[in-house]
Amino acid sequence: MRSIEQIEKDITLTRMLAFGVYSLAMKKKKKVVSTVALLSCEYNGLEYTVALAGDKAPALYKKVFKILAK
Repeated sequence: MRSIEQIEKDITLTRMLAFGVYSLAMKKKKKVVSTVALLSCEYNGLEYTVALAGDKAPALYKKVFKILAK
């Protein structure tokens, strides 16, 4: 699970590699931190993925893994 903030840091690093020193002058987006939990499963030969975003996503993610660990 990765936060959107972590993904944006990767994008900033990519921007720095692509534009060098000029990337420092580029306008950046407002910092918004939210977490996304991705849950995937396969049922009847089809794969399903659900993206859940919000403040409770990390807690949900932990609960799902506790259930799966049993």
